[in-house]
Amino acid sequence: MASADPLSRVLERFEVPTLASRLPDRFRDTYGLVAPQQYGIACRDVRRCCAIAESLGAGPFLVARIPATGWQERGEPRRCTLSVGLGYAGNTQVEFLGPGRGTDFYSSVLDGAEARLHHAGIYQRGVGRIGAELVAAGYPEAVRGGVSLGPGLSFDYRYYDTRAELGIYLEILDFTALGRPLSIEPAVRAWAAALRTKRRFARP
Repeated sequence: MASADPLSRVLERFEVPTLASRLPDRFRDTYGLVAPQQYGIACRDVRRCCAIAESLGAGPFLVARIPATGWQERGEPRRCTLSVGLGYAGNTQVEFLGPGRGTDFYSSVLDGAEARLHHAGIYQRGVGRIGAELVAAGYPEAVRGGVSLGPGLSFDYRYYDTRAELGIYLEILDFTALGRPLSIEPAVRAWAAALRTKRRFARP
């Protein structure tokens, strides 16, 4: 029997487990984490995976190659470019991440698969405190990146290597504007709506 909601259809198609099954409440409670809002899925071909997800009712997806500003991998600065597809399946953010250039951080988990769950993404303030607690507990910081545009706007994301316990990485995204949490959902959904309209009018 086919799944009724787009997220379940996408997870089934790519054989991706639910975040709830990988990130139990006991772990979140230990570190004061809110529920994850993003499926970070590594894949071989971002455009293909986004097209498949859209055919299952998700998206539209915004697909781009972007420079990874401030990227540090295991403490070492790197110049790299990421291949990213970002959209929503229902109320849940789905991010497809291709091999990119200058890093194999995402592609290294594929092991020949078309796509595989790479991380659980959590949008939450206080990444410094959370990160310090995770590192102290034996979950090293694998990657960090982002940019600060003065006190008014800041994008800070950090990945922690929780694979030994959770089987995936954990990403904390601490985005702020004027000292308050910044949600990118309205912008992503607005761009997706514009893209949907453009595609509709482009059809013969």
